[in-house]
Amino acid sequence: RYDGKVNVTLVGRRKLGVGANEMTEALATLMRTRTLPRGYSWTQENAFRQSEVEMAELTDAMYLGIVLVFLLMGILFESIVLPGAILFTIPFALLGAALSLRFFFGSLDVMCFVGFILLCGIVVNNVIVLLDCIHRLRADGMPRDQAILLGTRQRLRPIVMTATTTIVG
Repeated sequence: RYDGKVNVTLVGRRKLGVGANEMTEALATLMRTRTLPRGYSWTQENAFRQSEVEMAELTDAMYLGIVLVFLLMGILFESIVLPGAILFTIPFALLGAALSLRFFFGSLDVMCFVGFILLCGIVVNNVIVLLDCIHRLRADGMPRDQAILLGTRQRLRPIVMTATTTIVG
C-alpha cells in the first residue's frame, strides 16, 4: 500500500538498443489502448523520471556556472574578449565528451552531467593558464604570433599533466 492505495510495481528489462525514452513512449502508448476497471489507474513513477528532473537541474546549474565564470573573468581580465575566447572552448570540450560517450556506449545520466560540469571547469582552467601566459608575453612586447607559439610551448606540458591526472583520477 502507498497513500492508502494498493500499489503494484512492474519491473522489466529493455531490449538491447532500446532507449529509456523509447521504452517510456511505448509503455504510454500501450496503456492508452487499455481500459482499466473503475477505481484503477496507472502512473509511471520511476528512476528515469527522477533522473530527468535531476539532469534538468544540473543543466541549469551548468549554464549558471558558465555565466558566473564569464562575469568573474570579465572583472579579473578587465575585458570581455578574453573571457569570450575562454568560454568559446567549452562547446568543443562538450562535443568531444558527447562523442566519447557515443564511442564507448556511455549513457547520459546524472553522473555524466556532473562530469560535464567538471569538464567545463577543467577546460576553463586550462585555457585561463594558457591565455594568461600569452597575455603576459604580449604585455612584455612580444608580437602576437610569437607570444602564442611560445606561450603554448611553455604551458602545454603543465596543461596536459593536469588533464591527465584528472582523467586518471
